[in-house]
Amino acid sequence: MIVKPFKPLLYNKNLQNVVSPPFDTISEDQEKTFLSIPYNVSQLSRLKWDHQNSVELLKKWISESVLIKVDTPIMIVVSQYFKHNSEMFQRLGVICLTDITSEDGVIKPHENTIDIYVKQRKQLMDSLKTQLEPVFLISFENQLEKTLNRIISGKLPDKIIEETTGVKNYVYIVQEEADISRIKEILRGKDSVIADGHHRIKASKELYHEAKTKEEKEFWRYSLVYITSVYERAIKIGGIHRLVTDNKHTTAAIFQNLSDVFKVDKVNNYHSNGNIVIYDGKFNALIPNRQSLRNIFLEGDLQGLSAPFVVDYFIFKRTLNLNKEEKESMVKYTNDVASAINSVDKGEASYAILMPGWDKEEFMNEVIANEIMPPKSTYFYPKIPSGIAIESLIDIPPL
Repeated sequence: MIVKPFKPLLYNKNLQNVVSPPFDTISEDQEKTFLSIPYNVSQLSRLKWDHQNSVELLKKWISESVLIKVDTPIMIVVSQYFKHNSEMFQRLGVICLTDITSEDGVIKPHENTIDIYVKQRKQLMDSLKTQLEPVFLISFENQLEKTLNRIISGKLPDKIIEETTGVKNYVYIVQEEADISRIKEILRGKDSVIADGHHRIKASKELYHEAKTKEEKEFWRYSLVYITSVYERAIKIGGIHRLVTDNKHTTAAIFQNLSDVFKVDKVNNYHSNGNIVIYDGKFNALIPNRQSLRNIFLEGDLQGLSAPFVVDYFIFKRTLNLNKEEKESMVKYTNDVASAINSVDKGEASYAILMPGWDKEEFMNEVIANEIMPPKSTYFYPKIPSGIAIESLIDIPPL
């Protein structure tokens, strides 16, 4: 891939208060909290209000020097520390720009997209002429972690962000030409996989092809990205749960339809040894009949046997017989299992399909086989907070 430094807008504030999780991962309650904080980046990324409000607010923050344009091209190294299953991890990555049109290293998708989500992101990005948060890429370069470690070794971070989830982000501004060149060269020509941001990448490509000026075309050609290495131990991949509004089928009818390939066991909680669980007020684990699944797979009806494929084929296609439009209107997504369960308990969803997490090797086997999974198949974490750096075409008023 081709990467380059950039001159972003940076907050002239304590990042602890103004950044937020990526806007498409926060709940309504979290959004209310973030919107109550002055200058929080969530105020720019709301999808539920007139985008012109976001444009005017962004211009206001720039004019008041809440956001300041960097004079010298930079890259940003982020060192994240977090605990997972009682073990402490560190993950290193770099925020920069990458050419989404280049054939010098392929940026591979691993999921299909949902049309309405692409449309929403595109409208927001086009109205703001701004990229508020980086697309999350994982690179097939095994020396990236070592290179970034050398660059920040012995330096104090420029900013520290401690998230409520316990993730600590140490942010390093890299402006030395030699360091930037090392990052550019080590990533040149390397393939990468989109971990998070399929809808934004697709929206950017559409905006690139539709751009009417050379300046806009160049802007959308280079996406704001965060890149880490696939070889890092600190890449964790969870499942994304499906919330289904279904007025036609009972879960009992669904279980009956699945009986040739799954045994249904009542369990006490969500954790069920990596099995898919359907929650309808009770936890119902789907225990697969491997041979039956394998027979169907060998007949060519399935692209793969991972949980997202299984749910898409056996529940949404074979049992509910949903077309694309029906699926998009009936199914919502969340990475938070508690939120999924609560939605069912409150009657907001008929049932929740609780998805197991991924083994990284299993995921990479899917990617290497060039499988394109159903939308919202993976949840990579920890995320990179929105607001560390903002890439924008908004004119900066003279001082």
